[in-house]
Amino acid sequence: MSNNFLQAIKFTLPWETGKWKNGVPPEDGGYTNDPNDPGGETKWGISKRANPDLDIKNLTIDKALERYKLKYYDIYKENRNFRIDFVDLDLVSPALACAIFDTGVNCGVNRAWNWYQTAKKTKDPVKNLLGLRDAHYTNLKAGRPDLIKYYKGWINRLNDLKKFCQILEDESTAP
Repeated sequence: MSNNFLQAIKFTLPWETGKWKNGVPPEDGGYTNDPNDPGGETKWGISKRANPDLDIKNLTIDKALERYKLKYYDIYKENRNFRIDFVDLDLVSPALACAIFDTGVNCGVNRAWNWYQTAKKTKDPVKNLLGLRDAHYTNLKAGRPDLIKYYKGWINRLNDLKKFCQILEDESTAP
């Protein structure tokens, strides 16, 4: 697995499964089946709604990582999915790869793709992409009162992602 994918999953997986103690993921993969969660049954951050073909309750970490790589990382480089301009996340900065990946996991790959198309035209695509994500959460909170209970978690995750991306950017420019 590439460095960019490993960095992206390093950030995303703990947010998807619950906080890890001593770097060890929860044994149950953070399994939930909250009837109010639009994703439905979820384990290792992989939801039944987005992956109806999977047996979520029995999903292993290895199968979850395969699904992340296929549906949330490699998908952006496949021209058949995005008929215009595509991107290989292994060929962009680690910060941008992580921002696109986590946004796709949390907000959907089509939305992440559209935001990337806007953000890539700016001086700071990572900051712009994450700004679009922030605005999306604000709009969700205003338009869907039933989702307000998730807002604080979304913003905490986004703030952590901003910090993580800054660390990745600093590392990539260090002498």
